[in-house]
Amino acid sequence: MSKTILFVDGSNLYGGFTEILKPGEYFDFSSFLKIMEKDFKIDQVNFYGTYMRIDKRKSKEIHKLSVMAQKAFFDSAKRNPKVKFTKGHFSGFGKEKAVDVKLAVDIAVGAARNEYKEAIIMTGDADFIYAVRTAKNEGKPVHLAAFCTRFPYGMFFSADQKIVYDFGRYFKKHILPNLKFKPKNLIIKEISPKIKIKVIK
Repeated sequence: MSKTILFVDGSNLYGGFTEILKPGEYFDFSSFLKIMEKDFKIDQVNFYGTYMRIDKRKSKEIHKLSVMAQKAFFDSAKRNPKVKFTKGHFSGFGKEKAVDVKLAVDIAVGAARNEYKEAIIMTGDADFIYAVRTAKNEGKPVHLAAFCTRFPYGMFFSADQKIVYDFGRYFKKHILPNLKFKPKNLIIKEISPKIKIKVIK
């Protein structure tokens, strides 16, 4: 199989957005994807996300805005023709269930079944390192794409090409100076002039 698949940890990515955006703000996924397509040839996007639920124990207005913005972000991903959306769900303890496992299995099993030629993983979670190594043992290049607020440092050493999409120089100001070992061959791309912040209506 000659295609390249982008695996997106959607809940983690949205969580990264909330660290720099105001409640009710989000990025349109298709706009984000267009930026990435200047760096990677992407044939298919496997997007994994668990919709947040309104928690009555939290600050009502801010929490509600965050829930609505996440839905808008996920919906923008669903509208993209390249996206295959996998919906996760919460356990009875309010924690995400199954979706992270599904992402990891799809990377590893997809490599073994020759379902893709190359993979790109977009996440801030280093827990996927075993899946990445498994795919690489099958001879598949696996690239890392990370949003500036969430850098999976442990995965850096296993990935092939490594790109951080920075916004407002957040990564350069707040993350990079605090890394114990400065990563080599890391590409940092500022995207703030190229992507607009969306606000829920």
